[in-house]
Amino acid sequence: MRSELRAEWYKVWQNKLVWCVFVIMTAFGLYNASFEHEIFYTYKNLGVFLLPELGWLVYAFMTVLFTGYIIGLDFSKRTLHNYISVGVRRKNYYFSRLIVQCVIQTLFFLVGLLAHTIMRLAAQKENVVFKGTMPQMLGLKFVFFMLIILLQLWAYTALFQMVCFLVKNQLVTMVAGMLIVYLEAVLRQMASVYDFSAMVHILNFSPARVLKNSFQYAVYDRFFDFTFWKYGISALGIIIFSSTVGYWCFRYRKNI
Repeated sequence: MRSELRAEWYKVWQNKLVWCVFVIMTAFGLYNASFEHEIFYTYKNLGVFLLPELGWLVYAFMTVLFTGYIIGLDFSKRTLHNYISVGVRRKNYYFSRLIVQCVIQTLFFLVGLLAHTIMRLAAQKENVVFKGTMPQMLGLKFVFFMLIILLQLWAYTALFQMVCFLVKNQLVTMVAGMLIVYLEAVLRQMASVYDFSAMVHILNFSPARVLKNSFQYAVYDRFFDFTFWKYGISALGIIIFSSTVGYWCFRYRKNI
């Protein structure tokens, strides 16, 4: 699979859209840091985790749109059969794209968060982030926090790669991604209003909802609670299920 990974990595980085997204994520991180949040001053040492209320939604939308666009290129340009005809194994083809997409999504997120954090640290006149007692194991907690977040983004990546191989259409996948992310929020609100507790509980595990709620685990220092880690397990389940179904579809459907 090494050669397929190198080829996919090269193809992705030759796409100008990748560099545009990096610029957008950097600008988004800097823009987020321009907001004043009272909670930042209350939970001083955990302010590094803070994004605006709708900040995480941008990462969700960018993930599904970029995944649909890049994975769908071989369908829109009709180059998929060229790869298969020259002897590329379907397993290597499918999972090399999934791995590269997950790496790219990680870089997008980290670039945006790094810009946000640096801006936060530089903008604080009183340096409130480092005043007072630092939480124990802050570095380790930060890594765990990032892992849960990244698992949500990887879940979206695996899910919409699967969708792309099911519908075989780049545009449909991108539109479906935007609708699903939007519906996650809308259906959760409707279920809460009409007191559909079972649906509320299920939708709490949706990646967009987890992204939105993650900060509360940071500010209340609940990193090691199972109630936080179970969202990582659910995202891992989405990744495994989506990857299995997507690959099965690609491997055994004759019209792909």
